Amino acid sequence: MKITLLIATRNAHKVAEIRTIMGEGFRYLTLNDIADSPDVVEDESTFAGNATKKAVALAQWLERARTAQGGVGISRVEAGASGRMFVLADDSGLEVDALNSAPGVHSARFAALDTGAPGNSPTEQNNAKLLRLLKDVPASGRTARFCCVVALTPASLPTSSTSSLIRQSDN
Repeated sequence: MKITLLIATRNAHKVAEIRTIMGEGFRYLTLNDIADSPDVVEDESTFAGNATKKAVALAQWLERARTAQGGVGISRVEAGASGRMFVLADDSGLEVDALNSAPGVHSARFAALDTGAPGNSPTEQNNAKLLRLLKDVPASGRTARFCCVVALTPASLPTSSTSSLIRQSDN
């Protein structure tokens, strides 16, 4: 029986990438498949902190929803016949050496940080800000890496606040 992975995103492109990496040995669900799933604020200072926070918060929410009288969430049938389900969450971003690893965990909202606007910035605005900040940096000094951290935790986690780091990629 396949284990169910709840991929903690609504981003179809990210889901496709994760499915390609993980293969067909799992049953996949996303946040689009679950009514009323909470939005988890990614306000930790590291990619691992954000990925862990999201995985654990969603696992705890699923457990509360499953055990609540008339609650919402994922039933045993939706989780698969085995009932074994894990939450897989990630956080990722760009780290530019000349900018002391910025934008880092703020990559998606990098330009919005200047305006105080809530939410993520359009890619074009983030790129324009990066180029503006790097205008005096020679090409040889424009080194960077894309970092991604993935956290995995069982979906039945009523009190724990940890997850397991699956893989951290620095390129």
